[in-house]
Amino acid sequence: MLIGVVFVLVASGLPDAPPVEEAQVLASPDIEHDYEELGKGFESGSTGSWLRLEGWITHGIIASGHCSQDDDGNWYDSTNAVDDGSITIQPIESQYAPFTVYWTEETLGAELNAKSRNCPRSDWTVSVGDQVQLFVLDDGENLWLFSAGEGSLEPSEVTDREDMQRWALLFCMIGAAILMAATPTSLAQDMRESQKQHSVREQMHLSKSTGVLVKAVGPERGGDDYNDWILDEPSHELWNIENPYAADEGDKIIEEHPNKVGTPVPATLTFYSIAATIFIVSTVWLSADLLARHGSFIHILIGNILRWGVMAFNIVWAIICYRRWKVAHNIIDTPTQLARSVAVGPAELVGQVRPGPDGSMTVEVNSQSRRASGVVAFKWVEEQYVCRGSGKNRKCSWETRASDAGSQPFILHDGSAGILVDPSTWKNIDYGSQLYQWTGGNWRWTLHSLGIGDPIYCLGRAESKRDGEFEENLDRTKQSGLLVMRGNADVGMSVKLSRGTELSLLAGMRSTTEQLIVPIALLIFGLIPFIW
Repeated sequence: MLIGVVFVLVASGLPDAPPVEEAQVLASPDIEHDYEELGKGFESGSTGSWLRLEGWITHGIIASGHCSQDDDGNWYDSTNAVDDGSITIQPIESQYAPFTVYWTEETLGAELNAKSRNCPRSDWTVSVGDQVQLFVLDDGENLWLFSAGEGSLEPSEVTDREDMQRWALLFCMIGAAILMAATPTSLAQDMRESQKQHSVREQMHLSKSTGVLVKAVGPERGGDDYNDWILDEPSHELWNIENPYAADEGDKIIEEHPNKVGTPVPATLTFYSIAATIFIVSTVWLSADLLARHGSFIHILIGNILRWGVMAFNIVWAIICYRRWKVAHNIIDTPTQLARSVAVGPAELVGQVRPGPDGSMTVEVNSQSRRASGVVAFKWVEEQYVCRGSGKNRKCSWETRASDAGSQPFILHDGSAGILVDPSTWKNIDYGSQLYQWTGGNWRWTLHSLGIGDPIYCLGRAESKRDGEFEENLDRTKQSGLLVMRGNADVGMSVKLSRGTELSLLAGMRSTTEQLIVPIALLIFGLIPFIW
């Protein structure tokens, strides 16, 4: 965005030339014409007259050209304006005296609309004996040439000032888009700071055959896991392995349960909304400017691409924001129950993943050298980096070669009690960030998992256990021990099984103002290029 400011400063010093068609058309500058105060980019109070003149060059040179050949053997002609001192022009009507023009130094470069020539051929010039069309400024003392056209071609439009302003808008647009994408929510910043206070958590594993809780084999999660615990989690040393449905010692609810921390409230407005507004306004302004002011075919093409592009972006952005708002408020509006008091029917639970009746799994990612234990649900993918084609047509990408997924029932424990969860009944499990990624040569293996000790958010349906699902020696006095959570949705209800708690899920939540009002307002604003 600072680059955009630089372009604005440069543009402020450039002359604001009118469209060529608005200039006075005269056979000779000696014919009486009106002077008026010049616009932006000129000294305050200065006057002049914009003229369209035509004639033959009797002295000097306006342009030179040459042919060039690209790597594929194609020939191109190029004619460029030349500032080589004064140029004398004889008007078409011979009764008028010759006049002298000078290329202006107020613009970024001389503008020329030249004829196309067949190549290959020798170099050429637009000089003595050639007919030209001129767009000049008469300041009362000299005639300053701003653009020219060879033969009968119209002089080029002078858009240096507009182009600098357009570059400024473009860089503002790009900078705002980057800031918009990079600006975290107000809740995410605070929660991330809290997560940094935690040391790397030790992953545990419980084998069904031994019934002993041991340190898991395999990789541990890094410290940049946004779906991990934000507050202190219950230590595995406090787990009741013999009776996983029983309450923790002291009936202590986990620190991160919504009943203890409440519902977080995001800031009404953040820099995200400011950046989004700058991005949309800059894009709309740029597209409207390209379409409204004089310019070339390229200007019109880019203007149309921008106005349709920003409209498409606004529609998609508004839809995404609405869906996120709906999911967030579905989570907020659904009361989080305690496992000890949950009843049959829709339920939202938050807790810790603990070993179920079958303990936890050891997952091998296509090799015994790549494995992780302490897992209750997983998915992995094996990919190869493949390149096809050659030269400019060469394309490389990661292609899937093998994949697998699996799960087994586990206990969700919130401190008040434990309840069995069957993850296989959810169509999609949100694992959050990957557990680990192995690499070797042009291969990579990526593992996502839910492991015992992880935080878990469960929105589903509590159902009575079926015959064969009751464990031996089950304490049937505990209501939660008779139930199982499944991903079976009631009508009008969404289901979700996600690694993390309600607090971490809502970390990315923005206010209703930012999720609904701002996108809708900017969507309406994006209609301006279609009606301007």
